[in-house]
Amino acid sequence: MAIFAIVVEGAHDASFLGQLLKARGFKAANKLSFVPVEWRPLFPKNFPMDGENLERVMRFPEVFTKDDVSIGITTAGSDSRLISTLRAVVDAVGSDTVTGIAVFVDIDKHGAASRFASMQEQIVAMNSAASKEGQPGYPIIVPTAPGVMEKGSPALGVYLFPDNTQNGALEDILIECARVNHPEITTEALALIKKIDATCKDDQRDLKNLRSGMGFGKATVGTIANVLKPGSSVASSLSQTSWLTDAAMENAFVGKADSFLGSLLESN
Repeated sequence: MAIFAIVVEGAHDASFLGQLLKARGFKAANKLSFVPVEWRPLFPKNFPMDGENLERVMRFPEVFTKDDVSIGITTAGSDSRLISTLRAVVDAVGSDTVTGIAVFVDIDKHGAASRFASMQEQIVAMNSAASKEGQPGYPIIVPTAPGVMEKGSPALGVYLFPDNTQNGALEDILIECARVNHPEITTEALALIKKIDATCKDDQRDLKNLRSGMGFGKATVGTIANVLKPGSSVASSLSQTSWLTDAAMENAFVGKADSFLGSLLESN
């Protein structure tokens, strides 16, 4: 079986990519017995996992299979934990077992060149630390360009949302998809967030996150998610509504991300 690993920042990234994989004919393993043995080391056997911390989020992979191919999507929880999560996956599964690895990260407002250079530096540092510790299978290949699978054992690529070039995040893609399938809801959600920002005081402390970074996009996506499936997370809304269906899947941003997934699958 060909084994591929994907590491993402958040649950909604995993849900988005899961929908792309389902469109390619992959099925999610919803029972442990359906999970290929190669992924079992990443699934907790005890709780708490370290005997102490009561973390509610278990960072085991969402596994998708099709024929003789298996893909595990592991959520890091933040961009600062992407590379440590990558190493945890490689250490647990084995670099000789994994055929290809894809890391997805938002450019945000950092600029594509800066964000990619940072990812390269972190992978180099990971390789160095693992080699010094005597961990087998290192160094792994360091990609030389965003959105391209670098040949190696395993192959490795870094994809920068929304399209490897311009500032932004996955939320920009999701808003564009919502414009296609739910234009009225999207228009009203955008207007609502803008109105809240304009109406509330500049020094309102609780709106600090909204007014910084990619806050507007995240708030807009969260609003759309809850209208489509009230009380749900963005990840659940993406997977259980018509957000990412039909014409929305033909969006150029979606197509580019899907093409990168294709290059990952072709790296075996």
